[in-house]
Amino acid sequence: MLTLQRRIVSVAALCLCAWGMDSTLNAAEGIPAERRLPQGTTVFFSVPNALEAYNEFQKTSMGRLLQDESLQTVREEIEDWWAKVSEDAEDDLGLPPSELLKLFHGEIAFAVVQPPAKDLVVQPPAKDLGVVLLMDFGDNRETLDALLERAQEALEEEDGERSVETIQETEVTIYSFVDEDADDDDEPSTLVYCIKDQYLVASSSVDIVDELLTRWDGEADGSFADDTTYSRLMQKCQAGESADPQVRWYVAPIDLFRSIASMPEANQGQVPLSMVMGFLPVLGIDKIHAVGGTATLMTDEYDTVSRTYLALDQPISGVLKIFEFPAVDQQPPRWVPDTASAYSSVNWDIEGAYKAVETLVDFFQPPGTLANLVDQLAQAGPMIHIKDDVIDSLTGRIQFLGDVREDTATSDAAVQPMAFALELSNEDTMKDVLDRIATSLDDNVETREFRDVTIYEAEMPNFQGGDPQMMGIAVARGQFFFATDVQLLESYLRDDGAGEPLANSADYRRVASHFPGQTSMMSYSKASGQVRPYYEMLRSGWLGDQIEDIDFSQLPEFDKIAHYFSLNGSYAVPDDGGALFIGFTLHNE
Repeated sequence: MLTLQRRIVSVAALCLCAWGMDSTLNAAEGIPAERRLPQGTTVFFSVPNALEAYNEFQKTSMGRLLQDESLQTVREEIEDWWAKVSEDAEDDLGLPPSELLKLFHGEIAFAVVQPPAKDLVVQPPAKDLGVVLLMDFGDNRETLDALLERAQEALEEEDGERSVETIQETEVTIYSFVDEDADDDDEPSTLVYCIKDQYLVASSSVDIVDELLTRWDGEADGSFADDTTYSRLMQKCQAGESADPQVRWYVAPIDLFRSIASMPEANQGQVPLSMVMGFLPVLGIDKIHAVGGTATLMTDEYDTVSRTYLALDQPISGVLKIFEFPAVDQQPPRWVPDTASAYSSVNWDIEGAYKAVETLVDFFQPPGTLANLVDQLAQAGPMIHIKDDVIDSLTGRIQFLGDVREDTATSDAAVQPMAFALELSNEDTMKDVLDRIATSLDDNVETREFRDVTIYEAEMPNFQGGDPQMMGIAVARGQFFFATDVQLLESYLRDDGAGEPLANSADYRRVASHFPGQTSMMSYSKASGQVRPYYEMLRSGWLGDQIEDIDFSQLPEFDKIAHYFSLNGSYAVPDDGGALFIGFTLHNE
């Protein structure tokens, strides 16, 4: 029998996905896959026009970097290395990869589908759950035929029984695989494909192919494009955009899990998935309706921008109550210096999260179980009450900071200093908590005074093999600080007016101008600062003998290409139906 792994490889052989297309070809246009797929689609990923996406990528900062003349020597070595790899691939596929890449002409779409029942009264059988791949191959039919011929040989070697049917006036090839260990009532697994117009359609289900061909003209009712949730997600993610997205995606996790849980194979273990399905409403996880998004290149405002919308059925409950992030005004405080290469802030309803955890524990255990456990823990060790001493001392605002040390050795570049700060409503209580913890740890923690602030220091292992780092913890400026490098912590505690606050810097203001007034989460980063240490590691031979044929020491100095790395930002805002997450890279000035 053809194993799942081999079947996946066979489908991949039909539709190999990679970048590297001839930009002189004409992009194809047609009916989008959403109008051909049926409702019941639980996973969807689409590149509406592969050639357009490739050409737009070439215009982005990263695309232009890869074409920079200073990379010519290394680029030639990579091309030589790829040529050698291609020789091996050609032996397996029967065609050079350069020819296969020409198949990516227009739309490429993948979906997981459970077709609607023919009889609407009857629940569709779980065996109908399957996958489908659509690929617009343009005018490269000869290349496709050669690839299909090689794939057919592989399928027949795996004892696939070939048959041909005519569905919706289209010839459909079906390979059936019988599992010798399966019950007599089990139907054989299948691999199905057909050619329609200039599309290759490959699927694990004849029913799915039938559904697609029935809707091929894009005019039939009941298509995935008519799904109200999918439509709402795409509207949220494309609102106000100046260009069509190069990628669209969608997942309905609960619908997908429900379909899988209804399969006989999923209910043969000690914990049947159908039983797990019954706990989802108790945990509130069934409120996750869907998540989806878009990715767009070269818009009027952005070099790249991704938008993701999480659709939640209201009101949320259970586990989801732990992850509520109300929108508030957020910007870096004055103690964050303009030298920071990254900064992010999250506003978490920590009080609500604690109550949600307490409710869940008390649902499965007698009422008061969590409160009693917390009280008992407070009588041991440093005698800290998690609720009274810790939770009640936090506002819920969490800030993350990153920096780049110019004096960092190349071997330590991957361990760049970072810190987080928890905003406090009660500094004195948290200072007392820290003191009690330090006392209980005895010799493992050292304390010292810095600018009238007590710093708690401890060794932190260097996972790159270098000398241990000294991490630091302190309570000051209304924050609980933790830093992987104590020198970074000291920079936040200074108040000598030597540097400008990040909030006043031109770079931060440029990114923040794209944020709404209130956010649940926001972040800023300077890509050049984040990338530099890893780039220098690459130049220094950090990869060693991983790729012997490429000498990365010939890469140019980072300053010569730093201008390609722009500013990044992201934010999240909740609404009545869920939350919208947006991440972007700005155009270089």
